[in-house]
Amino acid sequence: MFDTAFNDCLLMQKSHFFDWAGAARLQLPNPTGSLDLPYYDKRGKPIQAPLYPVDVWVHRNVPRSADELLPEEPFRLELPSGVTVVPDSIGKPRLPILGLLAITKSPVEAIVHGEQEYFSLHEV
Repeated sequence: MFDTAFNDCLLMQKSHFFDWAGAARLQLPNPTGSLDLPYYDKRGKPIQAPLYPVDVWVHRNVPRSADELLPEEPFRLELPSGVTVVPDSIGKPRLPILGLLAITKSPVEAIVHGEQEYFSLHEV
């Protein structure tokens, strides 16, 4: 899901990371930093989530279909700050969030189709 208010690259729950990447938990690279989340622990402290130095491969789907992919080669979306992986115990975000930094620092074209209610991302 694209979120113009999220100013980093990619935010997802830990289970999303492993389910989507197909990686074993032992293959996780060392974090390069952390991001303060807008979520708080039981003591009221902001929760920090690790940033991992990874890029993603974008597989375009058939418009209005979540599961059917177009017969195109995927393209690499370079994430300057990597992906922020949130503990599953937080329960958020429900879906991975693609942020503005990933779009503005990559050779891609992002189009929001307001009336038609969809978002498209293309390599340029």
